[in-house]
Formats: sequence, structure tokens, C-alpha cells
Amino acid sequence: MWSRVLSWLVRHEAILVILAGVVLLRLPSLFEPYWYGDEGVYLTVGQAISRGANLYKDIHDNKPPLLYLVAAVAGTQFWFRFIALGWSLATVALFGKLAKKWWGGGDEARWTTVVFAVLISLPFLEGNIANAELFFLLP
Repeated sequence: MWSRVLSWLVRHEAILVILAGVVLLRLPSLFEPYWYGDEGVYLTVGQAISRGANLYKDIHDNKPPLLYLVAAVAGTQFWFRFIALGWSLATVALFGKLAKKWWGGGDEARWTTVVFAVLISLPFLEGNIANAELFFLLP
């Protein structure tokens, strides 16, 4: 069994290193204070939904409902950003898989995945917040 696990780790070493880099870039955001307005709106709408408010009737904002349902499940900024971190990892993993399919397993696929991972994780591009655009990259 351990040989199969080790074999899987070796085969997926590149994407695992990239995903670890995403975690390292986004980890500080889990402990930052509130500073981004939209994030607060998402959480406010999500908390209202958690308390039984009807979306688009009792409380409203202009984003699709899945974002508010994720905020309702999260409950706090920490967990909302933690879910965003996991979502970003899934997005980068899928992007890496698609890049590998399009460009083969070579350097092009790895480097495009690295560039994508860095760009969606940098604070000056709002990669450190639970932003709607980052959630909608995966779909």
C-alpha cells in the first residue's frame, strides 16, 4: 500500500508543490482583519440566510446565490477565507489537469499552472480574500 501512495506522490509531485505554494501564499489571509467590503456583504447576507431570511426577498445583493450559501455555511470570515483557500486549490488542480491535457506533461503545463496559481493568490490582485471572482474561476 505504501508503495502505491509513494508512486502517486511521485507522479503528482509538480502539482502538489504548486498547491503547497498556493497554501503558503494564502495562509496569512486567514488571520487578516476585515478590510474588504464585498467580503463583509457576502458574510452579512450569508448570516441572514442562516437566521432564516429569504434571499432576494428579505435580504439582497447582486451576486448568484451559491456565494451566499457558502458564506452562510462558513459563518465567519476565517472559515469563509478557508473555504476560498480550498476552492482555490481545487481550481488550480483542475487548471493543472487541463494544462497537462492541452500541452502534455511538459514544462509548458507546469509553468502555466504556476503562473495561474501565483496570479490568483497574490494580495495586490485580491487573491487573499474570499472574492466572488475567485469562486467563479472553477466553474
